[in-house]
Amino acid sequence: MVLFFKIFVWFCFAGLLLYTYLYGKNEAKMEEKVFLFRKIWYLLYMLGAVLYWTKYPDSIFTDWKNYIIVFVIFLSVDAFIFLNMYLRKAGNYELDRFTKTVTANETLIKDNLSMAKNMLHILNKEGINGYYGSREGYLLGLKEVLQSYAQKEDMNIQVWPFTDPTEKEQALMAYTNSGAIRSKLDRLETVYNTELKYALHPIYLFGDELYVLKIAGSREISEMDCLLFVVMIHIYDFAVPEGQEWNEIGGE
Repeated sequence: MVLFFKIFVWFCFAGLLLYTYLYGKNEAKMEEKVFLFRKIWYLLYMLGAVLYWTKYPDSIFTDWKNYIIVFVIFLSVDAFIFLNMYLRKAGNYELDRFTKTVTANETLIKDNLSMAKNMLHILNKEGINGYYGSREGYLLGLKEVLQSYAQKEDMNIQVWPFTDPTEKEQALMAYTNSGAIRSKLDRLETVYNTELKYALHPIYLFGDELYVLKIAGSREISEMDCLLFVVMIHIYDFAVPEGQEWNEIGGE
């Protein structure tokens, strides 16, 4: 039993080292999963306590201080490693993690405001020309509008048909995990890749034909980016010549 607990303690320590290493490599992704890690951490405490109690049932009454001491150690590790909780000013308790969250939220608000301003600039200064005449003309004008906005955001966007199997295979040819991506797009779910900084957003054009917006940039592509591109598409649709319907495009 003593050997087991020695192994258990070293296992916990190795896990903390691994967490610290991964946190240093990708802080944002680890922050997203910090609550899961905290749950696992306290489950490890419960596992150790239950195993010790099973071996020594009377210890819960005779050695209850040991349970408390170990629990305080687990609380300290949780506070200082998972929550980054430490004193930044004497006598003033602050959570650095919440400070980072506030800063991140301020940055997000500024970025979203900048994106909205760029979209308004496209609408007010450059305008949107609704020249269709054919399906190809519609897509050509749409790509020009989307790309003009994408350039202002240091991004690139492509519009790919995604209705039949051949189109789906061509659209996802460059991706190694094309099967998983295709399943999500078929369910009309947006695919985000934070490491490669791209997003794939499904959208219906011409009524019932599925297309995919391939959005890539110098930063992570967010849900807000995808929504603004969708808004631009709907605004572009409002510019359709009066009396022209979807089924008239392409001579259908």
